[in-house]
Amino acid sequence: MPMSLLFLGQPPVARPATASCFQDLNLNLIFEQIQQDCPVPIKDIFYQPLTTIEAVQRRQAIFRDLLRPAGYQLMAHFVTAAAETAAKIKQAHHDWTADQQAADLLTALYEQHEQLEKLTEALAHFQPQSLGLQKLQADLDTYLQAPATQQLLTMMRTLTSALVQVQFYLTINGRYVRVTTNQLAASNSAEVATKLFGPIMTDLSELYRPNASIKTAEAVNGDTSLQANIVVQLHKLYPAVFAQLTTFYQQYQQYTVPGYEQVVTELNWYLAVQRYTQRLARMNQLNFVLPTLVELGAPERIEAGFDLELAYVQAGKQTAVVPNDYVLNPNEQFLIVAGPNQGGKTTYIRMIGQAYYLAALGMPIPGSRATLHLASHVLTHFERQEKATQLTGLLQHDIERLAALYQTVDEHSIVLMNELFSSTTTVDAEKLGQLVLTHLTAKQAHGVYVTFLESLAKLPHMVPMQAQIIAGTTIRAYKIYRCSETVGTYATSLLNKYQLTTKAIERRLKHASQSNHA
Repeated sequence: MPMSLLFLGQPPVARPATASCFQDLNLNLIFEQIQQDCPVPIKDIFYQPLTTIEAVQRRQAIFRDLLRPAGYQLMAHFVTAAAETAAKIKQAHHDWTADQQAADLLTALYEQHEQLEKLTEALAHFQPQSLGLQKLQADLDTYLQAPATQQLLTMMRTLTSALVQVQFYLTINGRYVRVTTNQLAASNSAEVATKLFGPIMTDLSELYRPNASIKTAEAVNGDTSLQANIVVQLHKLYPAVFAQLTTFYQQYQQYTVPGYEQVVTELNWYLAVQRYTQRLARMNQLNFVLPTLVELGAPERIEAGFDLELAYVQAGKQTAVVPNDYVLNPNEQFLIVAGPNQGGKTTYIRMIGQAYYLAALGMPIPGSRATLHLASHVLTHFERQEKATQLTGLLQHDIERLAALYQTVDEHSIVLMNELFSSTTTVDAEKLGQLVLTHLTAKQAHGVYVTFLESLAKLPHMVPMQAQIIAGTTIRAYKIYRCSETVGTYATSLLNKYQLTTKAIERRLKHASQSNHA
């Protein structure tokens, strides 16, 4: 069963978890939140974004199958049973006696293959639409029908049947226990018990158990066990059966189903992502969507998107998460977002970055509809506090980070910049901002630039956007809209609020002059 539900061919090289985008976009937190609800390690998968549209669409198709209740329940039941069986196989190698190890391994491996047979039958009934689950069904069937697997199944069935036929009788006399296949001894014991205890007992069946099962061996005095010693005697009574059991363990003690652990891990990844997104959608009354991937140059958009980490924090609270739209038309390269502090600009830029990165993982993204290109990189440059041990200045640090970004950026990159050059003067920040945008547009990159420098929106291929306030107030609306030109809406509202507009000042001066004249 050598196949993957996540990758077509060789997995892509993992991105370092220390890359700035994972911190700036809170992606590390999101991945940790998903991991917390998953019984197996899956975090590494999140750092391997896909590089082809075909690979992304393959994952999306599996998510669509799992959106069908029957598909989700089928896979959830399988991975739960698989985890229990894996624990039994692991424990079998640590049992006290060799016989117990062999018997428990036989039981666990038989159980594992029964699960695979049931999964194959269930997939045939479910009829998955995704190529990934169809391939899984075909590979399972191929594995189960393989001669080596059939030999294993035959051996397990034969041996299990033989062990079921093992019967024994115990005759206990003080410290001595006699193990025999002779039923007469047990019958005589029952007859004697009836004569002795019949007058005072109502249920004599408790004294006569010719087919009592052996419990898990427990150590007595450190190195002996009654059960283990009984099994030793059973070797003499059923030498052929126990020889087969020993041979089975020697042959299959290291046996693993090819690709089994990988498939279980990958299914857990899909299920964990689905649980996470559906829970946030339900608790916040928001939507998730599998984005349509388009070639670079086509219109791109997200309708009713939101910051995933913010939705996680706000889940179940009365404060609603405010969704926003994102549009990037052909011949547009950068959105220039201005507006008041704490107005939702950083949340907006995170929403966009998360969407592009999660889309490259084949995951559902926040929104009701989405059309995006497959980003080769999501590159970020957010304002950082200078560390006390950092000898270079903030401006030099900004430039060094940008130089590293320039080495990676290409036409398929999404570049997200938040308040660059805040440590320098406005004039210098404007000049440097123009240089950065000119360089990135020459590289054919796309992205968003959050800044108070509204003049940057006048550059070619730039789109002005404004964080909104509620009309007539300074209250933030947390909505980001396009505008024909960047205007100081928030500044204007402050001037009106404190009567500092030109007209208000002139009116007060005129009133003061009249008062003095009087």
